[in-house]
Amino acid sequence: MIRNEIINVMAKCSCGTRIAWTRSNDTVEYRGVVDEFYPQNGAEDAYLAVIEPGRYIPVLGASEIQKISILEDKHRDV
Repeated sequence: MIRNEIINVMAKCSCGTRIAWTRSNDTVEYRGVVDEFYPQNGAEDAYLAVIEPGRYIPVLGASEIQKISILEDKHRDV
């Protein structure tokens, strides 16, 4: 993905959004829940605060991400 595409996906995230991402120069897909989206902060064009199972990532910057997607909830309330 190009940087603008990554930032556009990040901008659609709000607290509770489930995401999957691959870091630059990595092949592992990570999953977590967005705590907050921050447009532009210092050197970063955008970043997310993310809760992963077992840890909190306060700054996941657009420059660190190779690919990101929003995971759709497969469960529906009936």
